[in-house]
Amino acid sequence: MKYNPFTKLFLILATSSHAAASAILFPLYIYPFQDVPCGGWTDVIDTVKANPNLPFHLVINPDSGPGGLANSQPNSDWTGCIPQLKSANVKLFGYVHTTNGSQPQSAVNANVTTYAGWSASYRPHGIFFDESPVTAGANLTYMQALVGHARSLFGTSSPVILNPGRATDPGYYSFANLILSAENFYSAFSTSQLSFSTSTPASKQAVVLHHGPAVTDSNLVRELVSTDKIGAIFLTSQEYTTIPPDWNNFVNLVQADSQ
Repeated sequence: MKYNPFTKLFLILATSSHAAASAILFPLYIYPFQDVPCGGWTDVIDTVKANPNLPFHLVINPDSGPGGLANSQPNSDWTGCIPQLKSANVKLFGYVHTTNGSQPQSAVNANVTTYAGWSASYRPHGIFFDESPVTAGANLTYMQALVGHARSLFGTSSPVILNPGRATDPGYYSFANLILSAENFYSAFSTSQLSFSTSTPASKQAVVLHHGPAVTDSNLVRELVSTDKIGAIFLTSQEYTTIPPDWNNFVNLVQADSQ
C-alpha cells in the first residue's frame, strides 16, 4: 500500500483520545456501605467508568489512616468495594496524616506499611500525606524520609500527594507527584493565591475547595483547568463525607475544559 502522510496524520488524531490534563482529586472520606454494599461510592464508581479519559485521584480513609491494628487488613465493606474503584484512569491513595510534621515518623511509617500490606486487589497505588508541613529545613528531610519509605514499599515510581493546604517550599516539588497548594473554603480562595514557576509548576499543584455554591462555578473550573492547567481539582458545596450534589456537572465541566 502506498504511504500517505495524511492518512498517518488522520490515524494519529483519531487514536489520540488522550487523558485530560487535569485530574479530579476526590478526598473520598465516605464509608462505602450505605443502604447497600458500596452504596456510598456508587456515583463515583459509575462516573469513573463513564469518563475513561478523565484521570481520577481518589483518597480512601478508613479511620484517619488505614484503621485497625498495624499490618491488619480492612473489613469486608472496604475489601469488597475498593476494587470497584480501580480502573485504568484511577490512582488510589491511602490517607495518612503528619500533623504538620509533628507526628512521629515511626507512627506515619506504620500506617504506610499497613496500607502496603493490603492484598493487591484493594491495595492503594500510593499515599496521600495530609497536614504535611509548609516550611523546609528539618521538615523537608522528614517528608523526604516518609516518601522514601512509601516508595520502598509501593515501588519507586509510586504516586505521592502532599497536602500542606497552601503554598509550600519549592523543595517539596522535587519528590512529590502532586501538592495541594490550596485547600480551603470556597469563599476564602482566589486564584491570585496560586504561584507557578519552573520549580512550582501548575501541573504538580492541586486545588480543593469546599462549602462552595450549590451549582459549580464554571468560570473557576475554566480558569483552573483551561488557563492555569492545574494538576488536579475538586470543588464541592459540602465537605468530603458525601458525594457533591452537583457531582456530575462538576465532572462534565472538568472534562470539557480539559480538551
